[in-house]
Amino acid sequence: MRQNQNRDGQGQQGDQGAMNREAGGTMLGYTALAAAILSLFFLPVLLGITGIVLGFLAMRRNASTTGGWAIGIGAVSLIIGMFITPFF
Repeated sequence: MRQNQNRDGQGQQGDQGAMNREAGGTMLGYTALAAAILSLFFLPVLLGITGIVLGFLAMRRNASTTGGWAIGIGAVSLIIGMFITPFF
Protein backbone atom coordinates (compact mmCIF):
# COMPACT_ATOMS: atom_id res chain seq x y z
CA MET A 1 0.00 0.00 0.00
CA ARG A 2 1.30 3.42 -0.86
CA GLN A 3 1.35 6.18 1.72
CA ASN A 4 0.21 9.66 0.70
CA GLN A 5 3.08 12.12 0.67
CA ASN A 6 3.08 15.88 0.90
CA ARG A 7 5.53 18.23 -0.81
CA ASP A 8 8.15 17.77 1.92
CA GLY A 9 8.22 14.03 1.32
CA GLN A 10 6.63 13.26 4.66
CA GLY A 11 3.64 11.00 4.81
CA GLN A 12 0.45 11.45 6.74
CA GLN A 13 2.00 9.92 9.83
CA GLY A 14 4.71 12.58 9.80
CA ASP A 15 2.08 15.31 9.54
CA GLN A 16 0.07 13.80 12.37
CA GLY A 17 3.17 13.60 14.56
CA ALA A 18 3.91 17.26 13.91
CA MET A 19 0.32 18.20 14.76
CA ASN A 20 0.49 16.22 18.02
CA ARG A 21 3.78 17.90 18.88
CA GLU A 22 2.33 21.37 18.29
CA ALA A 23 -0.79 20.54 20.29
CA GLY A 24 1.39 19.26 23.12
CA GLY A 25 3.49 22.41 22.95
CA THR A 26 0.43 24.63 23.17
CA MET A 27 -0.89 22.78 26.20
CA LEU A 28 2.56 22.86 27.78
CA GLY A 29 2.70 26.60 27.12
CA TYR A 30 -0.61 27.19 28.86
CA THR A 31 0.48 25.03 31.79
CA ALA A 32 3.72 27.02 32.07
CA LEU A 33 1.79 30.27 31.93
CA ALA A 34 -0.61 29.09 34.65
CA ALA A 35 2.31 28.09 36.90
CA ALA A 36 4.01 31.44 36.31
CA ILE A 37 0.87 33.43 37.10
CA LEU A 38 0.20 31.37 40.22
CA SER A 39 3.79 32.03 41.32
CA LEU A 40 2.90 35.71 41.69
CA PHE A 41 0.56 34.77 44.55
CA PHE A 42 1.74 31.42 46.00
CA LEU A 43 5.20 29.86 46.40
CA PRO A 44 7.04 32.30 44.14
CA VAL A 45 10.36 30.46 44.07
CA LEU A 46 9.00 26.97 43.41
CA LEU A 47 6.28 27.90 40.92
CA GLY A 48 8.45 30.58 39.31
CA ILE A 49 11.17 28.04 38.51
CA THR A 50 8.51 25.60 37.30
CA GLY A 51 7.05 28.26 35.00
CA ILE A 52 10.49 29.09 33.59
CA VAL A 53 11.43 25.46 32.91
CA LEU A 54 8.05 24.61 31.37
CA GLY A 55 8.24 27.83 29.36
CA PHE A 56 11.56 26.75 27.83
CA LEU A 57 10.12 23.34 27.01
CA ALA A 58 7.06 24.97 25.43
CA MET A 59 9.25 27.23 23.31
CA ARG A 60 11.13 24.19 22.01
CA ARG A 61 7.76 22.76 20.93
CA ASN A 62 6.82 25.86 18.90
CA ALA A 63 4.64 27.55 21.53
CA SER A 64 6.89 30.60 21.61
CA THR A 65 4.32 33.19 22.71
CA THR A 66 2.98 31.41 25.78
CA GLY A 67 6.41 30.00 26.59
CA GLY A 68 7.99 33.44 26.41
CA TRP A 69 5.35 34.97 28.63
CA ALA A 70 5.73 32.13 31.14
CA ILE A 71 9.50 32.64 31.25
CA GLY A 72 9.12 36.39 31.74
CA ILE A 73 6.45 36.21 34.44
CA GLY A 74 8.25 33.36 36.20
CA ALA A 75 11.52 35.33 36.21
CA VAL A 76 9.83 38.44 37.61
CA SER A 77 8.12 36.39 40.30
CA LEU A 78 11.37 34.63 41.16
CA ILE A 79 13.24 37.93 41.48
CA ILE A 80 10.49 39.44 43.63
CA GLY A 81 10.26 36.32 45.79
CA MET A 82 14.00 36.03 46.38
CA PHE A 83 15.22 39.62 46.58
CA ILE A 84 12.37 42.00 47.42
CA THR A 85 9.92 40.10 49.62
CA PRO A 86 12.44 39.14 52.36
CA PHE A 87 12.90 42.82 53.22
CA PHE A 88 9.21 43.35 54.04
